[in-house]
Amino acid sequence: MDVGDARASLARYGTLYLRRVFTKGEIADSKDGRDARWLAACFAAKEATLKSIGATSEPIDLRFVEIRPDASGELAVRLSGTCVEIAERAGIVRISVSVAVTHEVVAAIAVAQTTDDERE
Repeated sequence: MDVGDARASLARYGTLYLRRVFTKGEIADSKDGRDARWLAACFAAKEATLKSIGATSEPIDLRFVEIRPDASGELAVRLSGTCVEIAERAGIVRISVSVAVTHEVVAAIAVAQTTDDERE
């Protein structure tokens, strides 16, 4: 994702963009919407997470995927709503996400661990 896209969405739609895409926690982590790099990182991580759980064929509320730093500073993924159901059907028990951020570009990868992965 291009950080400029996040800036443009903020400039054009403001709080409407924030409230439609991000959770209250993600907005707070972005300095209440002022940190476009953080918002772009969250957006990219959300997209990667949705792909990792197989939620690509139906419209999903992006707020059903929350990306927040945990106590150690690592990014943690929390699913809610229909994303929980999709992940449970797929046997997914854990999702790890990694984000790389440059000045203007963000890339994210998410890895979904299934119950079968735990047995190995």
